[in-house]
Amino acid sequence: MEGHDETLRRKVVAAYRDAPNAVVDDVAERFKVSKASVLRWKAQAGCFKPRGRRALIEPNERQREILRLAVSMTYAEIGKHLGISKQAVGRICKQWQGWHTPKHPPFKVGDVINVRGKHYTVVKAGVRSGTVRDSDGQVAIIPWFFKGRHAQLVKSQ
Repeated sequence: MEGHDETLRRKVVAAYRDAPNAVVDDVAERFKVSKASVLRWKAQAGCFKPRGRRALIEPNERQREILRLAVSMTYAEIGKHLGISKQAVGRICKQWQGWHTPKHPPFKVGDVINVRGKHYTVVKAGVRSGTVRDSDGQVAIIPWFFKGRHAQLVKSQ
């Protein structure tokens, strides 16, 4: 490399690569070389860092609220309630799909819920499903979550 020896080039690239928060300006100043030299050397060495914000390890508070609401409301209802689109709600729910398994049932015994347009009274509540009674007295076990739709709370006990 014109004007600089190979060992300096290797040291500069290693300093940039090994420091997780290294900034080109800082590395250039530390080794008394230009920013352009640091950029060229790191590119030639194939040393690229991912751009943009680091991915979250767990959802932020707003996303947690959306995930909590998704247990008992449709995406459209959540979107309307929070002022975002149902697609945004779906994207968040899909992104954090395996993040949290509920510890408590979404409904209590005596709650009136709506499942596919029909009202049921909860007789026994589990985390993923429950035993319900319809207006005719028929008892059934139904899942709270099914193919993109959820049982919805109509009246809490």
